[in-house]
Amino acid sequence: MPIMNKSFIQYNAHRVYTFDMIKSYFKGCTLHQFSRLNLQNKPISNASDIEENHFSEGLFWFIKN
Repeated sequence: MPIMNKSFIQYNAHRVYTFDMIKSYFKGCTLHQFSRLNLQNKPISNASDIEENHFSEGLFWFIKN
């Protein structure tokens, strides 16, 4: 899922989300793991958040409560 430190719509079609927006969409779930791809498309497991002003692909693993 495309994430950044601010949300916006790009090219009238593609939405970029924030880390907190995604967490708010899954209020009935617990975030088990968050990983992301860095600028070289290498996975960073158990990432704490996203780098400031850097677009990234977020990988969220939620578990239903």
